[in-house]
Amino acid sequence: ILTARQVSDLLPTIVSRCQCIRFHPLPRATVERLLTARKGLAPDEAAGLAAMADGSFGRALALQAHGWPARREWLLEELAALPQRSGARRLMLAEKLCALKDQLPQALEIAMSWYRDLAVYPMHPAGVRHTDLLPRIRQAARPEAAGANALRVRLIQQTLTDLQRNANPRLALEVLVMRLAAPRPSPGTL
Repeated sequence: ILTARQVSDLLPTIVSRCQCIRFHPLPRATVERLLTARKGLAPDEAAGLAAMADGSFGRALALQAHGWPARREWLLEELAALPQRSGARRLMLAEKLCALKDQLPQALEIAMSWYRDLAVYPMHPAGVRHTDLLPRIRQAARPEAAGANALRVRLIQQTLTDLQRNANPRLALEVLVMRLAAPRPSPGTL
């Protein structure tokens, strides 16, 4: 049994000898229900974890085990304050993120889904993932910034890819944080 995020991650000779079985994410309501029934979480905490877990019950459990409900709040506050911060304070955020090491992909995925929600909300309010943060999204999302937020999502995706390819984490995060802080981020390669 081989697992891969996408078929293109595998060599064609291997794919030709395999049967592809796709696993789709669980509906958010199912993840919420499992968290409340099996883990005894409060409905609002389960809703937040389900939003961050993106359809994976296992990821929701891992996020809870590492304290991500509180960390998400910290991360979103840092991202919101980023444009007003000095260059030194921005670099301090990169340093804090770098210190997360094993949980860095989770932090970047949460940041990516936040910017995605900010980009999606003006056009399709029902399409946001962080439904537990809807009042906050409503306040922060601006139609004129949808393109910049979509670009921020791509910058974070590129950083995740670069980190998987053994890029220097500190340098990659410093570049990312500086680009995220810009009113109109540059789409250059990290």
